[in-house]
Amino acid sequence: MNMTAHMTEMDDQIKRMQVLHAKMASATTPAARERLVDEQRAVMQEGMGMMKPMMQGGGIPSHDMMGGDMMGQKATPGAAPDPKMKAMMEKHMGMMQMMQKRVDMMQTMMQTMLDQQEMINSSMSMATTPKK
Repeated sequence: MNMTAHMTEMDDQIKRMQVLHAKMASATTPAARERLVDEQRAVMQEGMGMMKPMMQGGGIPSHDMMGGDMMGQKATPGAAPDPKMKAMMEKHMGMMQMMQKRVDMMQTMMQTMLDQQEMINSSMSMATTPKK
């Protein structure tokens, strides 16, 4: 899968998580919230699976991939950009965008987990509060 398709897939996954988050916020019954928590967990696990190739080094540039000694070359004023340097910079920008998508997905997951924990804590406090 090319980088553009992978980023689009990650965007779609983030949107799915956000939709589920909104549904969770508007859920009115414990049964509905429980079903949505299960669905959110499944969607987050899919998201983690999408990021797995990046965690295994698939998205991390090595020194050789970045051009090694090319980084130390000086540009000649008025000269056309070196095609190798241009290709390397485009690849680098793509990797930076992919890392940002990964951060966006992780932030969405973290917010979901925090909200789930808050929901659990509030339902537990309601259950232990003596009724008058």
